[in-house]
Amino acid sequence: MFEFAPYSPAAESAVREIWMQAFDTAADYWPVFTERIGPENVRTLKHGGTPIGLLGVYRMGQWFGGHAVPSGGFAAVAIAPEHRQRGAAKHMLTASLQELRAAKIPIASLYPTSQAVYRSIGFEQAGSRCFYELPVRSIGLRERGLAARRVPSDGSAGFDDVYRQFAQTQNGTVERTPGLWERLLVNPSGDPQYAYVVEEDGQPAGYVIYHLDGSGSDGQTRIAVRDWCALSGAAARRIWSLLADHGTMVESVCWFGAARDDMLAHVAECKPTKISLQRWMLRLLDVPAALAARGYPGANGELHLDVTDPLIAENTGPLVLTVRDGSATVEPGGRGDLKCDIRGLGPLYTGMFRPDTLARLGWITGTPAAIDTATTLFAGPEPWMPEYF
Repeated sequence: MFEFAPYSPAAESAVREIWMQAFDTAADYWPVFTERIGPENVRTLKHGGTPIGLLGVYRMGQWFGGHAVPSGGFAAVAIAPEHRQRGAAKHMLTASLQELRAAKIPIASLYPTSQAVYRSIGFEQAGSRCFYELPVRSIGLRERGLAARRVPSDGSAGFDDVYRQFAQTQNGTVERTPGLWERLLVNPSGDPQYAYVVEEDGQPAGYVIYHLDGSGSDGQTRIAVRDWCALSGAAARRIWSLLADHGTMVESVCWFGAARDDMLAHVAECKPTKISLQRWMLRLLDVPAALAARGYPGANGELHLDVTDPLIAENTGPLVLTVRDGSATVEPGGRGDLKCDIRGLGPLYTGMFRPDTLARLGWITGTPAAIDTATTLFAGPEPWMPEYF
């Protein structure tokens, strides 16, 4: 009934039309999208030889426990409206999951337009992306001891090393591809962007990339942060001070961060005027490989899992996760002390919810000892990412 196939330039017109209609996007952005994600990473779904859907996958990584786990980031999942509600999206997504698993990519993540279809194939809420807007008057910092050096904002060379040092201390943050970097460094509005690197002891310790946006309340100007990170409190306060120095012309600062964003720990008044939350979803494609690939900083323990996966049969069954000094091995068998389906395993894996919370939700069941062991192994920062794809 359906044919899942690599993208072909011969199908460009039909596929582009589906994409434009689904996302209300201009035709001239299509070559930008395909270049950033890589045309080799775009797939189409056909019915009777005619394209009726598409999706793209960023071949990236996500940091968990200090290890970058290979990940597929789904983007631009679309079905032509006349073919929706007939199982086309589920077929296309399932075929892509199997393809990624065969390519030894153990996890996949996405931002859902609707959770239902993704939950039906094993995805579950696994991390956050939170939008904040803070009045400039709330910053209250004037720390200018560290150097803030303006740098070009059209390439990642000035930022990727600092970002990687920061990202590996988080859970869920993306190991960025060149295309993902370009999404941040090129302002879609075409307005100028500005970038500064903050230096501490002669070394880069943070950066901020931003543009001025006239869509604040009553048309006032705000600073829209495209990306930032700080490796120390002093670097964070210098970045805030730099932004506060726009105060005579700018009303507020907006950015995307974690639900418990530590950048807010430095400001004089933690009083954002706007907060909105998005949740991204994750699925384990190869359970043993995914568990072995992430890190478990400082942890030791042995967890006997029993996983059920109705879509990928190879994931179903008992296994033993053994962690020694933060590194893991996974073997089949064991007692199955902690039981879950593939959906419940996602937020356990990322640390989205504590194991006792997952048990209360009914997403996992386990002995008290198994719950305690899982709590130890999967402890860490809340999972989040600044990207949207």
